[in-house]
Amino acid sequence: MFYLYEPSVAKETKESGEHNVEYNKGMAWLVYALAFIGVVFFYMIPVQIPFLLKKMKGITNSEIGYAISISSFSGAMIAINYKRIKKQLSFKRIFQLAFVSMGSGYLMVYFSECYTAVFLSMLIAGVGTGFLMPSGNLWIMEIAPEQIRGRLVGNTSRAIFLGMFFSPILIQPIINWFNVFNQLPYAVISQQIKKADDSKNHQPD
Repeated sequence: MFYLYEPSVAKETKESGEHNVEYNKGMAWLVYALAFIGVVFFYMIPVQIPFLLKKMKGITNSEIGYAISISSFSGAMIAINYKRIKKQLSFKRIFQLAFVSMGSGYLMVYFSECYTAVFLSMLIAGVGTGFLMPSGNLWIMEIAPEQIRGRLVGNTSRAIFLGMFFSPILIQPIINWFNVFNQLPYAVISQQIKKADDSKNHQPD
């Protein structure tokens, strides 16, 4: 057997190369945070909307499905036109529009008293979803240097999946607080009525 001598060559490890790459870490963490928060609020739709609509009389399961699907439909329409939208707007402006649309839609749901109002609210909230979903990964790809782009995109995906997991955990206390807040005036009124009745019963004849 014959062996060929191979001289030792100093190799630069991938990890050492990545550590020397400079990028805007603050902006990257902002993208992670926005992706996480956006998904937390997005998942209010499939988790909370069915319970809300079930409280309305005469709402069928099909109508609940339509209300949820219209949000996805409007989001898809925005996503289809995302390339043209991005030519006109920065990522910061797109995220602003995303959260304004989602917030407006959810606020309308909060004040809705009929199915039609909820349906239209979901249509508006879905517009925000269409802005939100592509923006995180595209923005991080713009920020990240080529050497570490895969890792930073992976971090964005991690933030999205963590948002899915934590959505019901974080949203439920907020909903409970709003329920208590809504019931507070009724509790105060009933307490005042009870006090008035008690004082009336204790008055001498």
